Amino acid sequence: MDNNNIQRGRCVILEKEGDKGSSLKPFTIPVSAGERDTVRFDKFRFSIASIIGQPLGSRFQLDDKSTEGRGSTVLQRWIPSRTPVEIEGHGDGVGSDNRSLIDDSTAQRLDESDIQRMKNDGVSGGAIVASLIEGSATFAGKTKFSQEKYVKKKRKKHDVILTVSKPTLRSVARLAFQRNMINHGFALRSDSLALLLTSADLHSGCRVLFHETCQGVLTAGVVQHLAGNGLAVGLFQSTSPNSYVSLQYMNFSEECSRTLVPLTFEDVRGIKNHLKNKTGETQGVNEVPMVEDDVSININVEEPLDKKMKIDDSEGLISSAMEVAPKEAVNGDNLRKSIRDNKQVMSTFEKGDFDCVIIATRLAPGPILAACLPYLRASRTFAVYSEVPSAILECWDIAKSAGAINLKVERTWLRDYQVLEDRTHPVVTMTSNAFRFILTGHTVHNE
Repeated sequence: MDNNNIQRGRCVILEKEGDKGSSLKPFTIPVSAGERDTVRFDKFRFSIASIIGQPLGSRFQLDDKSTEGRGSTVLQRWIPSRTPVEIEGHGDGVGSDNRSLIDDSTAQRLDESDIQRMKNDGVSGGAIVASLIEGSATFAGKTKFSQEKYVKKKRKKHDVILTVSKPTLRSVARLAFQRNMINHGFALRSDSLALLLTSADLHSGCRVLFHETCQGVLTAGVVQHLAGNGLAVGLFQSTSPNSYVSLQYMNFSEECSRTLVPLTFEDVRGIKNHLKNKTGETQGVNEVPMVEDDVSININVEEPLDKKMKIDDSEGLISSAMEVAPKEAVNGDNLRKSIRDNKQVMSTFEKGDFDCVIIATRLAPGPILAACLPYLRASRTFAVYSEVPSAILECWDIAKSAGAINLKVERTWLRDYQVLEDRTHPVVTMTSNAFRFILTGHTVHNE
């Protein structure tokens, strides 16, 4: 099976350029042909059946002349069309500036009905753009920059180009970030994810204990870095697929997916009690106190943050994110058989043999860090990502009391740049919540 081609049963990332930047959409191609081959992307509806077998990374355009089932448009390979601005004599821009141009909607000979008629007749988007340029009475008098800007704007509106690419950790993180920012949720940007994984010293063959509420972006990063060799124990409120939805976009092989062992917080308590019953004492090298035996942490991962809550109310955020409830009867006797029979997981918890701990959560990370540190080997790394400064300070105090060294807090910052000839400059608008915090450190065990 060629993994470089578009195949059925695999997930792809659809990218469409628009007036306000590009937008992404994941789509899993059905194993068998049928009505599910039809994709809705923004206001467009098209069939993806015609691109099966094409190379990943190819660009396609909507073929208005052909339709399949329920009026869905067929995709065809995109061939760059030459517009008058690219033909000799049209692209130099004779105007020195645009001060004499008056935007009174009379410069264009074509109106909306003419454009719609061209689309109904099956005229390609490139031909429509060329007709708009020829029908503009002011185009020839514009500067070269204005001409290029005009052509680019019309292409985005009338010449719909889709790029079908292979899902990568960067594109999946970008997709989840866009969704979370729209929903005012917890977002892990791609640069923050890269710094978090690097700071944790994550590599193939290591044993990782992590917790996240980032729609599975961190989970996908951990599984990808292990590359089928190692152990990734993820702590979730529940082991449903909603806890790591981004993982299904990555098309991981069975060998890579086998390294992930999802556990709930009650599973970890059951493992602790099982080991206590087995040896008569709590296992783990560090003496960092675990969560008290008479309480259990009940964290609602699905509950959205209050949209009106300001960052100054960080203490309220932490207190509302955690709900301490009476302890349920969880012990080694009713520990799930699949966990009890997993010798690698049980042995790693028993010996405190994890190589790194990674936490990225919108909830209070302090109690989770305190519960994970006893299972981390000496001279190993932990990394905590949070958007709340006071939560990072709480984790700092917990790690310091545990004897951790090399404690460091970093914050990520990212800005897009426009890179064009003589017009390279940073983009004025930036994403909100640009500053997030990452705490890293190393464990030290006292003999």
